[in-house]
Amino acid sequence: MTEKDAPRNSFGALAIRRGWATPEQLVEALSRQKATKNKLGNILSEMGVLTPEQVAEILAEQLHIDFVDVKKYVYDPSVADIIPKRMLERYAVLPLKRQANKLYVVTADPLNFQAIENIRLATGLAVVPVLGLEEDIKKVIFKYFGAQAAQDALEVLSGEEDAELGEGEDLSLGYNDAPIVNLVNTILESAIREHASDIHLEPSTANMRIRQRIDGVLHQSMTVPKKVQPLVTSRIKIMGKLDIAEKRKPQDGKIKVFVDQHEVDIRLSSVPTVYGEKLVLRLLDKSRGIVPLNRLGLTKNETAGIQKMIASPNGVILLTGPTGSGKTTTLYSMVNEINKPDVNITTVEDPVEYSLDGLNQVNVNVKAGLTFASALRSFLRQDPDIIMVGEIRDRETAEIAVQAALTGHLVFSTIHTNDAPSTVSRMQHMGIEPFLISASMTGIISQRLVRTICKQCAEDVEYDEEKLRTVRQFLPKDTEYHFKVGKGCSTCHQSGYKGRTAIYEVLLVTPALREAVVACKDTDQLRNIARQDGMKLLVECGMLKAAAGITTIEEVLRVARAEDFANSEP
Repeated sequence: MTEKDAPRNSFGALAIRRGWATPEQLVEALSRQKATKNKLGNILSEMGVLTPEQVAEILAEQLHIDFVDVKKYVYDPSVADIIPKRMLERYAVLPLKRQANKLYVVTADPLNFQAIENIRLATGLAVVPVLGLEEDIKKVIFKYFGAQAAQDALEVLSGEEDAELGEGEDLSLGYNDAPIVNLVNTILESAIREHASDIHLEPSTANMRIRQRIDGVLHQSMTVPKKVQPLVTSRIKIMGKLDIAEKRKPQDGKIKVFVDQHEVDIRLSSVPTVYGEKLVLRLLDKSRGIVPLNRLGLTKNETAGIQKMIASPNGVILLTGPTGSGKTTTLYSMVNEINKPDVNITTVEDPVEYSLDGLNQVNVNVKAGLTFASALRSFLRQDPDIIMVGEIRDRETAEIAVQAALTGHLVFSTIHTNDAPSTVSRMQHMGIEPFLISASMTGIISQRLVRTICKQCAEDVEYDEEKLRTVRQFLPKDTEYHFKVGKGCSTCHQSGYKGRTAIYEVLLVTPALREAVVACKDTDQLRNIARQDGMKLLVECGMLKAAAGITTIEEVLRVARAEDFANSEP
């Protein structure tokens, strides 16, 4: 298919004309559309061909209306209250500006004529639709109206008598009160809309501090008066089905909530401190789905290496990195890439984070005796082709994984090591013989997450010669430099960063490396051989992204070890 083959103003033709999609990609998307009946723009976005912003821009061109970046929305009190709040939330719209008898309204669905007519009747103004992303619109609505709901709840709760919160009183009696429900809901919804990975509720002598981990860094979102702290703690514990009377022991629970019809799973941990119970909530938004391999931020060589690994009929493929480095995301992407009707894929996870069609997924249940090792042993009697184990934590799991690989299965798992080459010594320390590691290992991927520069406030930057000298040692001589930094804005909470991308070490186990493993070479020697075979170190991968203006030098050095480069030979 070429651009000429598609109607001139069709979505596909416009995507090709703008250079955002190829004819081959369009053919594949149209084929998927016949099977799924989904919108073409959504399919191209899921394929990693178009970003949501690009989909919206093409749609705006088709409809001959403007597209606005809602992230830059400026709150205008003169028009903010023109549309009733219930309509803002129901239709996901924002009043942008008023000109005479016209009201410009940002909407994600400009073809919702019923909504436009209802807004016209409510305001008495002619409505001019402007296209914006639904997620951004809802985030702005929550930012300006949800925060007010939390403040109102705090004022009501803070005004209650101290006696009502006396020690030993049954706090569960007040849980139908709207204020505490509104406050906790606002805490949760705020974090979910900001794509936070964790919420920390930390008691102190004077108050309770609430922080959100966004892009790997904690940001304070609000503080709660000390007298309200027990209400917040108990409300969340009830949601997680914990014992609110037990305040001396750690407890774990689970919460399920919905935001905009999106299911979010929350893992709750409660630990007693000297100032009260500290709560940490880990958020998992299941609606975000699996990230395709081509959206993981891999280079062409890294992608080729991973494609070669997952094309192997058998072997062990390990992902390594600290907690929160994106291993699970990459693991799901790789497994989903080979999720075909002609293979049997079985997984054991703690817990299952994403439910995928075509996979047989098992949750670890230690109380019932279902561990990684016991599940893996049972899988081998289930005629599997591919096995995914959430983590190799002990010798037993490692031994079974290796034996499974040697008997013709492809095994995916994660392990905690500092980099790809040191994974071999970690397996040896677990008691796996070098010759078994050499025979079974197909590839090792180490990764870290670095924050990306905020696009709203990014600006070019020039570094002095000393810093450039530091960077050049990690980069090919022909590298072009486009260094940027974020100066800080409201979109990125003044941090200069928004979002994250991964940096990788992709170690493909070659014959030379197998010989070195059998010969019990140390980690530095293995690293040198891997580099000679084409592996880039984490710091090299990171500096390439810094030179491209994706992240900063400082951010790369925060998460990657430069000494590995100094101690190795290319």
